[in-house]
Amino acid sequence: MFGLTNIYSALNTATITDLLTTYMTGKALFNSTIIPQDLAIDATSINFYLVAPTNNADFSEYSISINCRSGSYNGSLTLAYTVHETLHRHCSVDGGYFLKMSVLPTISPADNTDNYNTPIEAIIKER
Repeated sequence: MFGLTNIYSALNTATITDLLTTYMTGKALFNSTIIPQDLAIDATSINFYLVAPTNNADFSEYSISINCRSGSYNGSLTLAYTVHETLHRHCSVDGGYFLKMSVLPTISPADNTDNYNTPIEAIIKER
């Protein structure tokens, strides 16, 4: 719904998930505006969420924020650029969608309970 299922499937590939911390029984990949409180501060994780939906007559277009988080600046950048290189201009014929991504400036930790976040603006167009 709203492109989130397709984004999750696209992000849930070994190239990307191999960089993520293991969390409970899976990887630290969350369809949520926040990450779990019990996730370690130095964990490498991704959380993503819908920013703005736009429905058109021929296709639907959604803006999704993908937050690439890590305990280090370089870890956050590495994750963000791996996501970008893997998924930018990705077209899924079976899923009926196209992705366009832009890496945004890294946000430094606000305090000692926060980590580095390099956000990506993802535009997904679906049939």
